Amino acid sequence: MILTGDFPNSPAFNTVLATILVGASPIDLEITPDGTSVYVTNALDDTVSVIDTATNTVITIQVGVGPAGVGIGRTPVGTRVFVLNSGDNMISVIDADPDSPTFNTVITTITKGVGNSPSDADLTPDGRKVYVPNNLSNNVSVINTITNTIITSIPVGNLPNAVAVGQVCSII
Repeated sequence: MILTGDFPNSPAFNTVLATILVGASPIDLEITPDGTSVYVTNALDDTVSVIDTATNTVITIQVGVGPAGVGIGRTPVGTRVFVLNSGDNMISVIDADPDSPTFNTVITTITKGVGNSPSDADLTPDGRKVYVPNNLSNNVSVINTITNTIITSIPVGNLPNAVAVGQVCSII
């Protein structure tokens, strides 16, 4: 992973600031809402690398087979990371709340109702649901973030790979 300066008026703008080693074959990454951590899925070693943004130190968390996508957000029960393990059709849920005694551990796995080859995740603005496209099932799973259970699956087109959730404004 490489970090670059991001402020146009900074002398470090568009320059490499640090190179941070993570696991084998990094696929996706997300930053916690408070900006303190970056979670990187590593597909070939079945791990997630967690980068502390203040120190650039890395810890590793073991997850399911072939972690591909990752989604992070504040939920009614704390900040959570949803890791999509496409190799074993499982979702690992990591506690990302620094004040929690289970911080940076897998607190549960979701297996029941997960589609074939989950690939991405995005949370609703209120943090109560997560939407997960399942590439080979041609559907999107909807997860309740309080119970960490799949509440429904929505049929979609062929090979859904990514999802984005947000409020859409219309002009009338």
